[in-house]
Amino acid sequence: MNRRTSIDDFPLELLLHAFGYVVQDPLPRDRGDMVHPPLHAMLSITQVCGRWRKLALSNSSLWVGCVDLGRPEECIEEMLRRSGNRPLHLTFFTSPVNLQQRKPLVPVNPTPRRPALDFLKSPSFDKVSSRTVNGSLKAILPSNSCQDAFACLQPCLPKLKTISLELESTSAVLRGHRLFKGKGWLVQSLSLTRCTIRLEPAALTFLLDLRIASLSAKDSLGVKSWLDMCAGLPHLQVLELVECFKRPAKVFQGVQDSQIDMPKLERLVISTPHHDTCLTFLDALVILPSCDLTLRTTVMQKTPSYNSLLSLLSKRYSASEKVFGDDLYISATEGAFVLRTEGTSAPAPLFIQITFKDSTVDLFRGCPVLEPHNLYHHMLKVFCKPIAYVRTLTLRLFLKDQLNFHPFFNPTILLKFPRLVSVELDPANIFGGPPPLDASAFPDRRPSTPRMVWFPSRRELLIENADFSDEQSVQYSCLTGHHRKSVDRRKDALCRTLKDHLKSERKGWKPEWDIKTVILSGCRGIESRERGKMQEWVGIDFDIIQ
Repeated sequence: MNRRTSIDDFPLELLLHAFGYVVQDPLPRDRGDMVHPPLHAMLSITQVCGRWRKLALSNSSLWVGCVDLGRPEECIEEMLRRSGNRPLHLTFFTSPVNLQQRKPLVPVNPTPRRPALDFLKSPSFDKVSSRTVNGSLKAILPSNSCQDAFACLQPCLPKLKTISLELESTSAVLRGHRLFKGKGWLVQSLSLTRCTIRLEPAALTFLLDLRIASLSAKDSLGVKSWLDMCAGLPHLQVLELVECFKRPAKVFQGVQDSQIDMPKLERLVISTPHHDTCLTFLDALVILPSCDLTLRTTVMQKTPSYNSLLSLLSKRYSASEKVFGDDLYISATEGAFVLRTEGTSAPAPLFIQITFKDSTVDLFRGCPVLEPHNLYHHMLKVFCKPIAYVRTLTLRLFLKDQLNFHPFFNPTILLKFPRLVSVELDPANIFGGPPPLDASAFPDRRPSTPRMVWFPSRRELLIENADFSDEQSVQYSCLTGHHRKSVDRRKDALCRTLKDHLKSERKGWKPEWDIKTVILSGCRGIESRERGKMQEWVGIDFDIIQ
């Protein structure tokens, strides 16, 4: 028998490891919090028992992120003492605006919280600033005093190893054009959100991770400016540019002549609504095939240059047959197309999301309108070489006229994926339902979630956790020979789909792909009598596994 072990007998090394996870990954911070989450976590740990308190107080690494600049000075002094001489990980949040309208994660302290900006201007901040060498800072600057707060934080920035600056509001403007200049900067990871700060690559000799997001249209930079910056930072390992490209002044004409070599880049993220800008930037970068690529862009439905973008991607991802690995995810709706690799078999993860936008101005007269299903088939053609080695496919199709695109009825998928073992489909394609709100999101993998998986080589369809007991049972009449039988809506939808699947007039369809067995695992609402009716009507065996 398993013997229950008291928490007092738990090894101290494991407890210390667990405490470290609590501090590193605290609960999401609400602006109405009265206590900084890492500090809240550590204070809770020290109040469990004397053993836990002694262990927590004896390890200074647990307290380096607990300096809450909004607490009284005696509290900050105590956190400085408990953290020893280790580099601090500071978090600067604005004081809550309307505390009554926010639900705090902890009971509200009757002592009013002091604005962190007051502490930045006090002499005590020098003690904190002296401990920031090789430390980190995550600051969300207040919209009404961002310049003052930034000016106070600026002296300690060159010593930090990790810097994350974000403006609280899009209406605020933070300008620090003279910030990253000179020598002596130690920063290795830099994240700027809604901050208009020009970077001087010569000063950022140690920078490995750069993430810039959400610049205003006025402050966004053109492709050439970003490429010049990349040329000065060839040692970058992570580069993320999200919504910070300036809208091109003219229609795309060609790609960049000069090439920027980034041999150490491991992850590249580009998100911009201007696909021609994205094309120019991507074409100018020389990155290794092992670099992770995330690409989000928008394509006008009346523009010919999207073909250039697809050709560039094809050139990059058709060099190796196994570049997608064994597992692939494809989603196509009337508004977006998503292709992404799954699992760990791919040499480098890939994420491509293309959003469709109606063209209000006919810039290209005579140019055909780009339809979602055309891009879907075009992508299958462009990536024909790597998808031929995919073994498992997750497919979510929500297009008009499903009969022409769904793999149950169209052999395109099975012809393009000759090594395909299984296809996971969206149950809403059969039972009805709206397309997903987020086309890029993977299906819910929880054990109780309804799933539908097709195994073409085994000629089996597996349906798990589906509820066929539709309480709003709308009865349908299904004519089978001379007998009239009725089943409810979901059973009827499944039977009609399978009947259409078994039609023989589809061009290119092979008889060995016909489904012969439907396995219903953990499904509700189908009795043995109804199963017999469904088998007789469709001509397919239904096996029920409870």
